[in-house]
Amino acid sequence: MNIIDQLEQTVTSAVLGGYSNDDHTNQADNGNVSHVSLLEQFYAILAARLALPQVYSQLLRDDQPIANDNIIETPLFEQLWQAPNARQVIIQELAATHHIDELTTTKLIMNAAPLVYRELKIMANGQFLPAFLQSQQPTFRHYLPIWAAPMITAAQHAEDELFNAQSTLAEIAATPVLLNKHDATEASRANPSANLITEPNMAAELANESFDNSLSTAAIDTGAIHANPAAEPFPNFV
Repeated sequence: MNIIDQLEQTVTSAVLGGYSNDDHTNQADNGNVSHVSLLEQFYAILAARLALPQVYSQLLRDDQPIANDNIIETPLFEQLWQAPNARQVIIQELAATHHIDELTTTKLIMNAAPLVYRELKIMANGQFLPAFLQSQQPTFRHYLPIWAAPMITAAQHAEDELFNAQSTLAEIAATPVLLNKHDATEASRANPSANLITEPNMAAELANESFDNSLSTAAIDTGAIHANPAAEPFPNFV
């Protein structure tokens, strides 16, 4: 059983508990299938984000006990994506993909995020969480949409050069490409040296490779001793 399946059994049932009471014997009833699918995709995005050592290290620093009891704890979703525009993109894209309004989408992912984090740490069983999640990439990579690549590596702060460089790579990989073979042929004639992409799956492969490279770079730059076990490029995003 992969980590998404495990999260669906534990987290999804908790977040959508109201849909599986005595009046709703099947969790998929009453349009709940779209909620389940949205959460599965969010689990993969969250796991990919936590697989970056610098993100996880920052989260650990933010989670250190604070003496001032008056300080309100920041929701995990906001800790992982401190830039408001990044959070908004995630909410908007998930809502549009699964045909759910943005308010409901926000509630679902805000409630799910801390539960997912807790369950992933349990699954890691004492391992360094980013290393564990990198080893699990083959089990959740096909849940990742192409639009999520720059969100996974999004900078926490404007001055974060590492994140900005990774985000730029992801954005380049996710740039729309020519998918029509006739258009590609014409463009090749105009510029024979252009490296055009004529098949849709190549865009996903570039985004996958960008994300894998981001993980490897992050592990090196943070001095982490855990190598990325997933050496091969991601297969296609779904």
